[in-house]
Amino acid sequence: MLLPITSLQNPRIKQTIKLRDNKRERQQTDQFVFEGRREIERAMIGKIEIQEIFFCPELTQNDQAQEILKTAEKLRVKLYEIPKHIYAKIALREGTEGMVAVAKSRTYKLEDLHLSKSPLMLIADNIEKPGNLGAMFRVADSVGADAIIITGDKALDPENPNAIRISLGTIFTVPTAICSSEDALKWLRQHKVQIIATTPIAKTIYFEANLKKPTAIIIGSEAWGLNDDWLDKADIQVSMPQKGAADSLNATMAATVVLYEAVRQRRL
Repeated sequence: MLLPITSLQNPRIKQTIKLRDNKRERQQTDQFVFEGRREIERAMIGKIEIQEIFFCPELTQNDQAQEILKTAEKLRVKLYEIPKHIYAKIALREGTEGMVAVAKSRTYKLEDLHLSKSPLMLIADNIEKPGNLGAMFRVADSVGADAIIITGDKALDPENPNAIRISLGTIFTVPTAICSSEDALKWLRQHKVQIIATTPIAKTIYFEANLKKPTAIIIGSEAWGLNDDWLDKADIQVSMPQKGAADSLNATMAATVVLYEAVRQRRL
């Protein structure tokens, strides 16, 4: 059913802005908000329960957007038609094809992950920047990683709209779990997955480690690095050669380098 909204004071508009800006609101309502044609399309592929879509007719004339709206109608998603000035108010940025969606939060449990014969996983520990977390999902998607496991008290909410935007919607298609470091460690041991900790102080260079085996690569916060639990209990600590003034790479770049080294080894 198509429902027009013409006022910024509409309760649905106010609530959508709250969901966009407030993690606590997302947690209390079990809802989150995101935008973009590609992101909505991937949410549908990932079986995310989309409850509402706000769309601006002036910005959704292309065939792809129209197809998404038709699919949403079949799925009984509430469709709200909004003018351009309201879309500008609820959207994070311009150029997102005039579509904003509200969806039901999903669960992120370790027991829901299904691993391949020789799994490759990324552990994102205390990643606090949306840009890093979203980009890590893109890398994990690109290499065909089995899962991302998010750990740490300071870890970013994967339903943060900026993280979703930067992931290009791959947050919806890469299997994900959120848990404590202790639970992740126990689960990895149960599944006989080796733990590779990245740290600038390691003597082993990342390409010297055997990444063909079932492997979880841990990337820590740029501000704090990995905590002692991960460093002490990892099977191998690895570093990357640094020739310049900096002692480490950006978190996403580090994840990319080591994940693609695992892909290279496995192809050989």
